[in-house]
Amino acid sequence: MAKKKQQTVYSFGTSLRRAREKREYTREQIAERAGISPRFVSAIENDRRKPSLDVLMRLVHAIGTSFDEVLMPQTISEEYTADRIKRLITQCSQRDQELVLALIGQMLDSKEEKQ
Repeated sequence: MAKKKQQTVYSFGTSLRRAREKREYTREQIAERAGISPRFVSAIENDRRKPSLDVLMRLVHAIGTSFDEVLMPQTISEEYTADRIKRLITQCSQRDQELVLALIGQMLDSKEEKQ
């Protein structure tokens, strides 16, 4: 008896949930930020409902991810993290931006010391 070839099936809901969990957000937090109910987020993540383009855009923004990560998770570019930092830093206060800058400076100094 021949073995059946196992196929990988793309799941938008699973991809969205992984992006949310990767950032340690709850469904409730994302729902509030996107202006939808937690129940609707759950239905989307479990592939029982498909969001409109407007809701998709709000979810992506609420999670702080990119459309690439959600729609094509296997093709995330190397520049993704830098782009995400650029996008998220604008949402921080000036003080918080300065703290992030100082943290990055410390990380680079530590890296240079190790080399």
